[in-house]
Amino acid sequence: MKGAKQNKWLPILEKYGVEFIPLTEVEWVDYIHKSEMLSMNKVFPDGFKIPKPFIGANIVHLLP
Repeated sequence: MKGAKQNKWLPILEKYGVEFIPLTEVEWVDYIHKSEMLSMNKVFPDGFKIPKPFIGANIVHLLP
């Protein structure tokens, strides 16, 4: 929340009706891909985790 406030995201998110969900407050789950991912399997041979709210969602990750 601190970053969202300091980066002035909250008024923009509010204007467009987008909920801010801090990723430090959500459950992370193992990602199971639907098709072969050549690069990701090389970079993360043991798999990787994603935030549970991302499953089945269109997401935007804003970088400052």
